[in-house]
Amino acid sequence: CCIQRGSLWKPSDEVRLIISVDRLDGSVVGRSTDIPNATIRCEGHVSNGSYVGRAYVLLPHEQPIRLPRKLRFSLKEFKGLRCSWCLDPIEDLHACMGCLTSLYCSKQCQTSHAAVHTPICHHLKPYADGSLSGKAPTTFAGADFLVYWRNVRGLSYELIVDGNNPLGRAYKLEVNTLKDAREGLTYSFLPAAAESSIAVTVGVDGLVEDSRTTVVPGAVSSSSSSSAPNNNNTNTTVDGLPVITEEAMNELNVNVFFAVAQNALDDGALMLASTCLNHLFVFCDNVDHLALEFFQFYDMCVRDMYEGSRPISCLGEYVMLVRTTYELGQLLLEWALKAPFAALFWQRLVSAKDVLVSLYNLNSSLVFAPSIQNVREILTHDQQRQTLHLLAKIFVVMASRADKDLSQRLIRRAEECYRDSIDDDTAVRNKKEVCSTFFKLAALCSLSTDPEDQAKAKEYKAKGLMEVVELKRQEQKMLSDFLSGGGSPPPAPTTEVSSDVAAPDAVSAPSSAAGGSA
Repeated sequence: CCIQRGSLWKPSDEVRLIISVDRLDGSVVGRSTDIPNATIRCEGHVSNGSYVGRAYVLLPHEQPIRLPRKLRFSLKEFKGLRCSWCLDPIEDLHACMGCLTSLYCSKQCQTSHAAVHTPICHHLKPYADGSLSGKAPTTFAGADFLVYWRNVRGLSYELIVDGNNPLGRAYKLEVNTLKDAREGLTYSFLPAAAESSIAVTVGVDGLVEDSRTTVVPGAVSSSSSSSAPNNNNTNTTVDGLPVITEEAMNELNVNVFFAVAQNALDDGALMLASTCLNHLFVFCDNVDHLALEFFQFYDMCVRDMYEGSRPISCLGEYVMLVRTTYELGQLLLEWALKAPFAALFWQRLVSAKDVLVSLYNLNSSLVFAPSIQNVREILTHDQQRQTLHLLAKIFVVMASRADKDLSQRLIRRAEECYRDSIDDDTAVRNKKEVCSTFFKLAALCSLSTDPEDQAKAKEYKAKGLMEVVELKRQEQKMLSDFLSGGGSPPPAPTTEVSSDVAAPDAVSAPSSAAGGSA
């Protein structure tokens, strides 16, 4: 319960909150097993609608256990200025006069933050103008810190993670709306003194260290001491230098992107929010949390805002719109396969189907500005093919859980999706995808016991083999032209396709590594 003295909260008001939970993670109080029916007692003060104070866990027949850090949560929504050190709402404003970006609620907080702020103060000067920039407060592994972001040029954004983070070292992230997260994430540790920054790229297959770093397998070397969190992510040293593991860096970056995505969405920086969601889609494995974040972006920016309302003015806007919606469809499919009961499974699958149908219709009706009209054919046909293939996969997954009659109808819908995708591949002369789709259609029809479907399976298989022969003939001709001194270098050899019909990839559950799925 909350007890309020007077009509308005005052900064000095004391408040006690009693929170009951069904289960408390045992690691919170240093135990190996979870605690059922736990009670948390919070005693502190209220400031601008936020509660801040110490917390105790009450256990039967035991002394109260004091949590190692204060709790902070909002009693009402707050989007004003926050202290760069403690993240409390600011009443009495204090600012760093060097960068005019870091703000504090008291002189004490400013003094406490000086040790980690001073080395990066000059990096934050461009963030002070407020145009296309912002600050995202976040808490991770017991540390409260800010993430500063700004637009640097067009579709590129720069993020600076404050040195008060759990790794104890400030660093800068560089992201671009047009660059897919699967290509890797580039960041650089900001120098703690007169030292050069260390550039590192994190890819989905691991870290690629710059030549200026200490090369340690699976780790990144920093060039100054860092305060390591309790999870022992940075307790290894090489030649006296602390080492930050890839796992620790990825965990922190996931938390950073969650905070920036929400902050950018609130501030209207939709392209940055979309870019952060793309990185979360690749690097985060919490499907439940991801799906909710993507749904929020979809509801605010896609469902009503873009449906034929205005032309797409730039390539980044198209990527923001289409990529995020397509990734939402993939997330909903994976989320459905993890559903604990049937009703939730069908609800999520139907949502995935509706999102992808909306994307297909939207992609067909968008009006492109004249400056990017020349890339429309390539972009839309390729995206429509991917959307139709994912829709076919969803229909096959539905068919695997449905009764016989409904299953046959769903298989027909999947077949229609594959057939329609052939038209998009033919329009852009993508013969490899045409071959693959014909063999998928053959495998799909072979699942039916109907003689008519069996005949169609053989027909699709024959068409696929004909496309393979034609594709190889074209590659041989290009190779001959190249060897004779004319023409461009030939493409990579075509992968051999077996004449035996294999099961389509649509009937398999989506892997967490396939297609960049989270």
